[in-house]
Amino acid sequence: MRIGISGAGSLGLVVGGILTDKGFDVTLIDSEEGSNKSIINERGILVQGYKDDYVKAFCLKPSEIDFKFDYVLSFTKLLQLKNSIEDIRHTFS
Repeated sequence: MRIGISGAGSLGLVVGGILTDKGFDVTLIDSEEGSNKSIINERGILVQGYKDDYVKAFCLKPSEIDFKFDYVLSFTKLLQLKNSIEDIRHTFS
């Protein structure tokens, strides 16, 4: 089962880190203008209070996704929701 998490901000990172650590196939989706992708792919995610080490994670920009997700969870701000959905519409199964 492939899970996409749109919104690689604070809440998206917490949920993505925990799901990844539990063994789920998770791809975090940063916005085209976002700057979290390289940091996430290099360091992983540190969820303080959950684990004392970084969880290896994977992040892409919408234009880099060439596969379909079974589920997409959105953690974007309301003002960005419409654009976010349009950016990742091609990834829905």
